[in-house]
Amino acid sequence: MSVKLLTLADFPWWGILLVVLGVLFGLYIVFTLLVIFFLIGFKSRLKKTSSAIYLLINQRYELVNKIEKYFLDLKIKFPPYVEEANEKLNLLMNVVNVDETKRKETFLALSEVKTSLLFFIEQEDKYFDDTNYLTFKDAYQKTEDEYRRLVAIFNSDAQGYNYWVRCFYCRYIIKWLGFKKIEKII
Repeated sequence: MSVKLLTLADFPWWGILLVVLGVLFGLYIVFTLLVIFFLIGFKSRLKKTSSAIYLLINQRYELVNKIEKYFLDLKIKFPPYVEEANEKLNLLMNVVNVDETKRKETFLALSEVKTSLLFFIEQEDKYFDDTNYLTFKDAYQKTEDEYRRLVAIFNSDAQGYNYWVRCFYCRYIIKWLGFKKIEKII
């Protein structure tokens, strides 16, 4: 009894085509699932980084308020430009948390208050070397540095996320699943 081995010639052309198409379709499905897992990973990291950024904005707001309260307790009268900037910031921060639509506006208001407040205080020679003021200022500078670091991480992850969202081979499936491009933080 002899066993005949099957060769490629024993299969009809349409059978070979179906096997090739099946393998290609399987590879496409595996690649698409891999892209979806990458997107889910990037999205969770972006969400965590975004939450940390909002937390830092709230911390910066609290530090600015502490600096201002400290000098108000010393009976210092702030000029109108400091008070106007602070009122604008307080209106923005009346919301419990800062969301993405207000993040940029709040960040600019925080920077304006910080700049005007520090400019005014550092014009007064007697407060320039105040240890409490320097402690507040140092803490604020650390939150600024951490904010920049987190923004860089967010932008890096957003770039990776956007790369996979634009993936040519499965772009329509990705869009159908609801993954959309994420803007970088400037």
